Amino acid sequence: MARNPDASGWELASKALENIREGVIVTDREASIVWVNSSFTRMTGYEQKDVIGRKPNVLQSGMHDKTFYRTMWSQLTDNGFWEGEIWNSKKNGEIFLEWIKISAIVDDRKRPTNYVAVFSDITDRKMTERKLEWLANYDMLTGLPNRRLFRARLSHLMMRPEEERAGKHLLFIDLDGFKWKNDRYGHSMGDQLLRSAAERLKQRIGELGTVYRYGGDEFTVLLEQPMEERELLEWADALLESFREPLEAKGSDMLISLSIGIKPLRNTPPETDADSLIKLADYAMYQAKAGGGDRWFVYENDALEPMQERARLEGELREALEQAQFVLHYQPKFKLPDRQLGGFEALIRWNHPKRGLLPPGQFIPLAEETGLIVPIGEWVIERVAAQLAEWSALGYELVPVSVNISALHLQRSSLTDRIRGVLARRGVPAKLLQLEVTESAVMQEIDSVVAVLLELRELGIGLAIDDFGTGYSSLGRLASLPVDTLKIDKSFIQLLDKNARSPIVTAIVKLAHEMNLSVVAEGVENETQLGFLNNLRCELVQGFLFSRPLEAAAIEGHYWKRKGRSE
Repeated sequence: MARNPDASGWELASKALENIREGVIVTDREASIVWVNSSFTRMTGYEQKDVIGRKPNVLQSGMHDKTFYRTMWSQLTDNGFWEGEIWNSKKNGEIFLEWIKISAIVDDRKRPTNYVAVFSDITDRKMTERKLEWLANYDMLTGLPNRRLFRARLSHLMMRPEEERAGKHLLFIDLDGFKWKNDRYGHSMGDQLLRSAAERLKQRIGELGTVYRYGGDEFTVLLEQPMEERELLEWADALLESFREPLEAKGSDMLISLSIGIKPLRNTPPETDADSLIKLADYAMYQAKAGGGDRWFVYENDALEPMQERARLEGELREALEQAQFVLHYQPKFKLPDRQLGGFEALIRWNHPKRGLLPPGQFIPLAEETGLIVPIGEWVIERVAAQLAEWSALGYELVPVSVNISALHLQRSSLTDRIRGVLARRGVPAKLLQLEVTESAVMQEIDSVVAVLLELRELGIGLAIDDFGTGYSSLGRLASLPVDTLKIDKSFIQLLDKNARSPIVTAIVKLAHEMNLSVVAEGVENETQLGFLNNLRCELVQGFLFSRPLEAAAIEGHYWKRKGRSE
């Protein structure tokens, strides 16, 4: 450093520099270090003797390329000053971020004689800023960008010209049945399941777009890679298929499916706000869920508004009851090991005048929400009793027919009396009717439900827990239920395709047998599954391996023999 002729002035300046909190480096015109202060030593770990005579690149961290340093020195040469952030390295190898100001000291002819750099360690401050930014924009559980960032990016996307939005899509995704899994297995398992689902979504979306956690068990996706409709729907099918492989949650394999709402961004007015688009994609997701889940639904631009659509569907559902648009199909159950007919399950269909035959997943959820499930359930029971009476009159050897019943119906105190009256009017023995209720429905209001189930059992009606294994009830509660059958959910049977064995299925069958309950396995589609179930001594099976659900006319005479006559 060129010293002031006044020695006392230099001593005063060096004393001041020595005692400031910032680190100071002074170099000669060749950029060799000639002096550093004590704060430099405190921040970097280098003593004066370690760096005097060396270049400042002794601090280089390797975080910046040569272009960065060339640009810095070019500006310093041209302007005599440079400031900015630099990642440097301490003597112990620790990387730290500093804010540094470098100034050239020039002589009377404007030629550099020395350079002075003053810097401060801003690592903690920058990390705090980045952490706060991360917390504001990312979800702590999954690490995905959050709702706030999603809305900002969606709004930004909608400000782009129409041609830039063509072929791009907004997805709203919900995990089917997550709430029950979370309630029954606990929040720790639920959190792990959400993390696993988020990771799989990220893997499947890849470079096509970005996954966001919207909240709870809901995710959104901005697909910014343009796709034609056919390509999009094939991709959506593949996404659904990827979730038919189990997810890991606390060391266990868990199956969970998706309901996907899709809102194309084509032909969407640029003034459309993010809230409107999210609402439409959310509505499309609920349509997928109303169809039974494990599916997608595309919201087209000419569709009705969500509340209008719901009101229309509810009106049509009431008309269906009044105009007898419902029909029943029957899926046979077979005994093991002899594969003889052991019963039927009655499955409702809606013969919609415009949309054709609709499966229950497309209208039962709405019926549950509106309370229409109760009169629909009573119609089913009445129709099954009538069908059994018809088959009896035709001389068939009858087998029990099971009917799915809702939690709302079970909470009606008059249910037993109504069923007793229907059976008496049709002349059908109570033992030929079996009621199936889902495990989750039973557990919602277990005390009141048990009282009704006891009345039904005393009447002689068979009682089964449907979809067993998905509701996660406690064994103590299960033991208190007056049922005679457990029905294994088909998702567990599908796992047999992977390993030809399943500890879950094995445990359910053994548990049932220990409790003197019979077991029905649904969704049996191949001989591998059937062989495994047969070895476990499962009593009854049903599935596409034997038959799809059929109308009554299609099964008459095919599965029975008439009384006193051989087949």
